[in-house]
Amino acid sequence: MSSANGKGRTLFEMLTGRNKRDLTAQELKVHNPLQAKVGWSVAVNYEADLSGLKFYVESIWAWETRIGDRTFFHTDYNLKAVAAVGQGQPVRLKLRLIPDEESPHELGHRFQVLRPYMDFGWRFAEENNFLDVLADEEGVFKILADRDGNPIDEDKQPTYWRVDDVRDPYRCEVTILDDRDGDGSVQKDELRHADYLVWDYHRDTTDDATGQTFREFLNVEEEVEYADDQAQCLGFTIYTGREVEPFQVSVV
Repeated sequence: MSSANGKGRTLFEMLTGRNKRDLTAQELKVHNPLQAKVGWSVAVNYEADLSGLKFYVESIWAWETRIGDRTFFHTDYNLKAVAAVGQGQPVRLKLRLIPDEESPHELGHRFQVLRPYMDFGWRFAEENNFLDVLADEEGVFKILADRDGNPIDEDKQPTYWRVDDVRDPYRCEVTILDDRDGDGSVQKDELRHADYLVWDYHRDTTDDATGQTFREFLNVEEEVEYADDQAQCLGFTIYTGREVEPFQVSVV
């Protein structure tokens, strides 16, 4: 047995080592393949515009996805870097680690780096028939505007398809670890749990800088609240990104 504060231990418990205070960091109690903690420094070097930026782990999201009688895990390390003076807002990335038995890396995970594309609430989704887009019979998702909201010519609109030809969203539970009080550690009372619906897409495209073909991913994540098993939308976020090699990510 362990206690939250280790108080109230009898002499017998002290001598036998029972009822000790649990000092295990909250980050190490969830699926965390990097064994990283909130606040740690991270370098990401797969694109030139990221070189030299010093990221830190702003929060860790541990995902559980149930499909049938199986549960799958993956982990997001939400990274933030302060942009250079005069270069605008901080840079944010999502470093995602997905278990993969065929991965040659010793951690046995695939590495993805995702960037937020846009986020919006239910009203925007309703006005733009967004749920109809997600329910497309062929599993197709097209991006009609760039990150700044500028329309993209029809013949240049990026087109994605559902991964594994799935149509329905995945229902996920997320444990969010965040140092909300800024004291340098994540305490149990700072944990937050959230429910999400996720639609995953991908496409093959070409890197303008290298001319090489790579697979790009697009994820639509809808945070929801359940009441009588009915999901109420709290907002959508769209991410795009690609897989990177483990050596392109350094954790300090």
